[in-house]
Amino acid sequence: MIEKWKDNPLFRLLAFLDVVGLQRFSHANDLKSDGTFINPDRTVGAGTVMHNILRSGLHALRANITRLFADEKEREQLLLLVGDPNETPTVFGEGVLKPPSLQEFDEVVDSALPVWARLRLQEAVALNTDGNEKVSSGSVKISEQFLIDAIDGWMNGRSHKENDALVVACGVKPEVLEAARGRAAELPNAVEDFIIDVVFPPSYGNEAKESDMVDWLIASYEQCCEAVNAEEEEDTERDQENENNEEVLLTSENVATFMLENPSVIPKAIVRELRRKLYDPEITEFELRNHYLASELVAFAKGELGLKKGLNRTNCVKAILEHHSTSKKKTSPKKTGPQKRGRAKR
Repeated sequence: MIEKWKDNPLFRLLAFLDVVGLQRFSHANDLKSDGTFINPDRTVGAGTVMHNILRSGLHALRANITRLFADEKEREQLLLLVGDPNETPTVFGEGVLKPPSLQEFDEVVDSALPVWARLRLQEAVALNTDGNEKVSSGSVKISEQFLIDAIDGWMNGRSHKENDALVVACGVKPEVLEAARGRAAELPNAVEDFIIDVVFPPSYGNEAKESDMVDWLIASYEQCCEAVNAEEEEDTERDQENENNEEVLLTSENVATFMLENPSVIPKAIVRELRRKLYDPEITEFELRNHYLASELVAFAKGELGLKKGLNRTNCVKAILEHHSTSKKKTSPKKTGPQKRGRAKR
């Protein structure tokens, strides 16, 4: 399925959010074969990172219309058509902010507007300019340009530290990033441009197809999926084994003991309620391995710790424990020896 959708703009952005740990996305669990979202609220609904980016895109589109169209009547018509994310959405706005599928997002952005409006927007954002190789080859659609502007606007609303974490999660060494930040006057948008090029790589025509160029984003997403799928298979097997175990009478007195010694006999809902939080510095290796699913550990290690390689249960457990150990060392008070009392002068 990845091969089928790897060139779809919305799929690529969802894959990116998963790779950098901002929003979990699994084509196996979140997407049907025809590109329909199994649970749109979970994937693009209000409160998700994806929805926030889409809202930024609609704001950016309105800003471009206001800036680029001098004719007041034409400008107002376009603004009414695209709608306002802060008001009742138009057909276009609804399809953009909460698309039910990958294909329908493309169709809404590229085709929902009247022909005259679509052509004017293409002209305004220079999508038909022959001077740009990618554009002239026809590889840029309005939907892709919409998401490019959306990412740019979304990143501008975040701190440098948050955006730098995205770059590091893509494998860039901190010293390289620091050097780019040091040339801010010369390269003011280096970080934003880098992220956009990761999600939507520049087109090199037939040269890319004939060479061994690797699509880093899709390759990284596939690796993440393989690691999580393998761990989730182990979780499923463990659950099946636990179902065959004898039932145990749980009481308020013995449940704490079972949590520490044999949590497999406790219903999952109770385990989730009683377990320590992942950010609790006192959490143990046993608790991490037995109270949490692999997918939960991976999501935390990616999103909170910036882990980008070796995303399996063992490495995530190790990274979490090392993180807490380092944090405790930083916050523990320094020991001091007994203070000598000075002799009072007479």
